[in-house]
Amino acid sequence: MDSFICLVSAAAGREVSFCADCVVPHSQLRMIWYSAASQILSRGLTFGLNLLSARSLTPQAYGVVAIQLHLLNTTLLFLSREGFRRGCLRIDARKPGSVLATSALCIPLGAVFSAPSIWLLVQRRPGDVVWHQALQLQGLAVVVELLSEPLYVLATVRKQYSLRVGVEAGAQLAKSVLIAGLLARPDADPAVAFSLGQLAYAGATLLCYAAWGCSLRGVLGGAGSAEAHAGAPAGSKAAPSQEQHAADQAATDTRPGLDLPALQLSGLFGVQAVGKLVLAEGSKFTLAALQSSYDQGVLGLVTNLGSLLVRTVFQPFEEAAFLAFSRAAAGVARDGGDGVAEGRGDGGAEPGDAASGADIRGGPGRDPSATARPAVTRTPHPACHLLPPLTRCIVTFALVAAAFAPAYAHLALLLGYGRVWAASPAPGVLGAYAASLPLLAANGVLEACVHGCAGRRQLARANAALVALSVAHVAALLGLTAALGTLGTLAADAVNMAGRVLYCLAWVRRELGVAPAGLWPRAGTLQALAVAALATSAARLLLMPESSGLLAAGRRYLGPGPRATLDALLMATGEYSFLARAALHVALGGTALAAVVAAALAHEGDALRQLRALRKGAKSD
Repeated sequence: MDSFICLVSAAAGREVSFCADCVVPHSQLRMIWYSAASQILSRGLTFGLNLLSARSLTPQAYGVVAIQLHLLNTTLLFLSREGFRRGCLRIDARKPGSVLATSALCIPLGAVFSAPSIWLLVQRRPGDVVWHQALQLQGLAVVVELLSEPLYVLATVRKQYSLRVGVEAGAQLAKSVLIAGLLARPDADPAVAFSLGQLAYAGATLLCYAAWGCSLRGVLGGAGSAEAHAGAPAGSKAAPSQEQHAADQAATDTRPGLDLPALQLSGLFGVQAVGKLVLAEGSKFTLAALQSSYDQGVLGLVTNLGSLLVRTVFQPFEEAAFLAFSRAAAGVARDGGDGVAEGRGDGGAEPGDAASGADIRGGPGRDPSATARPAVTRTPHPACHLLPPLTRCIVTFALVAAAFAPAYAHLALLLGYGRVWAASPAPGVLGAYAASLPLLAANGVLEACVHGCAGRRQLARANAALVALSVAHVAALLGLTAALGTLGTLAADAVNMAGRVLYCLAWVRRELGVAPAGLWPRAGTLQALAVAALATSAARLLLMPESSGLLAAGRRYLGPGPRATLDALLMATGEYSFLARAALHVALGGTALAAVVAAALAHEGDALRQLRALRKGAKSD
């Protein structure tokens, strides 16, 4: 947690240095702020929309819109644009024509994916006219949203983070208002309402980015852009000379030509997207194929709630980390770095790995066992110093959620969504989902490091590993979901996420020399989290026993004596009002959370020292 404070507090300065040879530009820290703000705004609106819709819909109806339509939209968009979003980040910001031309290929690709997919789904239910309308609207929404994708990629390359915040918030607002208005009508069909809302989101996104693109006409050709000097070291002159300004103008290329290296990387990332989609959404695919709409609705509600933390905390860090690692790898290549070694022992890069980072041995958390190769003196790669604090930060946040969610899931659903959802399996599923968040958090930053620093051949090997994990994931999903239902689905997801984390840990240990032990919170923080989890769970049993599945199982399977004891406990707690018991339960949770924060601040002293040094450096600059 203090690593998070260290990073975001340093955003007030011009740049952040984790070591003498590792400098993180202020723009990349600013990206964390803007990306987090964007996700908080959009997820806040989405949460309000889900709250209103879930309270007015049955779990069966909610399963259709939260699982089936969501899968269709996510699959088509992810396969069409994910590769270009990552690959085009390695194009020079002074070549906007190449950025636009290369990323625009996602539009015909999306049309190729959408048309046959919608046609096949329509054929499966030939007599359902309303369902056909919903599918057609979803396909149209995909194409409309992809039309804005080239400008989205250009905005990312040009570091227009505030633009993304405004566009995302405006589009989510349009979607939420339209869906809420349609669901208020008694004759509204939920599938059509949500599809129209998705089309409104896509249209608002396109209009906003089109307006921004029009404002750039005549500007893209003028250099002197911030990107041309974003990587200037601290202490350089604030304004370039006229000769340098003219050179920057000449270097800016607005011609719409394809960037072949970026296109090749986009293809590799596109292949990765298939495996990542199976790993990320495979549980929903399995539920849609094997489980009822009721179970789909339960998992849909849980994943929407879980996305509040995933999208507002994890994703901004993952995006910022990937951009930082990608820029660092490109910078090392421009400075004459040899590339990340391929395990050959000579410190050299394979041909075709020009975008890789330098081979290093000896960053924070260095693994002594990684010194089997002959010693090579090289400048430490920035990833060696960025990875440990980022990973510790994200995992700490995730562990807090995992520690407190099981004790408060039932109360949150009861107060927010009503008795129907609180009485469903959703509280238990939400607690199980929270337990997998640390793996999800660690995987996001670790994969950002691997994908940002690896060269083409290393990416190809990562793709092969991802395919193998995807196959194992599908097999685990089929077996565990059939045996355990929704909980089996979450268990399969956790097992495969652990496999991805282990692969990334092996890569960063082999190629960067970073020991896994330096990536996790300290023992004192973990102990405080464990005590907090036990204390809040015990408080739930004593204060709100009616919400405990353990007590319900005990009354069913225990003998007459223990059952009478449980009944007496229920009667004793029932004498007090629900609000009083809930308030006391929440107060105990707040106290436990404060203790966890204090323990984290006490046991993460190295990050605190980094924070003090960074703040002093920012003031001295």
